[in-house]
Amino acid sequence: MRAFASYRSEHVSRSPEQSEGEESRCTKGRLGEAIPINIKGEEIKSDLDSIFNSKSVAVVGVSTKGAKLQFGGLNFVDALLRCDFKGNIYPVNPRGGEILGLKAYPSLKDIPEPVDYVICSIPAPQIPQLIQDCIVKKVKTLHIYTGGFSESGTKKGKQLEEEISSLARQNGIRIIGPNCVGIYCPKSGLSFNGDSPHGKWFSSCYLPEW
Repeated sequence: MRAFASYRSEHVSRSPEQSEGEESRCTKGRLGEAIPINIKGEEIKSDLDSIFNSKSVAVVGVSTKGAKLQFGGLNFVDALLRCDFKGNIYPVNPRGGEILGLKAYPSLKDIPEPVDYVICSIPAPQIPQLIQDCIVKKVKTLHIYTGGFSESGTKKGKQLEEEISSLARQNGIRIIGPNCVGIYCPKSGLSFNGDSPHGKWFSSCYLPEW
């Protein structure tokens, strides 16, 4: 598994002409040229804060089939609950109903409250539509647990990855993944493993990559 974000083809640096706290993010253009975009250090901190300290998480693709938890949508909901996630948790399942004591919604767009962070555990071909739903809901971060993109070595997978990356960049959505277990931030309770240490006395955060 690995992790990339819409940061993937970008790097951040500061030139001698710029003051401390102001950097240039250079994004590769169509022909590989560097296109500088001035950003503030505070903006980077704000971006990261909105990811690690999201106020609400929707888990899309929560299956209720089978009695035991498997690594996927249901496991993510269970991990958030057991790690005492500080915000709202919204399971998404086409059938709606109730999942692990939480109200489930048929789709992301059916959630009446704002959603900051979305965990995706649905088939890869359905993700472009999910991103369109994220745009409508003004979602800030999309974590894609699903695999089947460029890491699969197929032309179709690479094209799909390029499509979702382009959609996300154009609409200001940060992507974590694809094919990634996600973020572990014990202080906020954002986790992919319910057995992980958590609580305010833990301050480190990380995004696994392998």
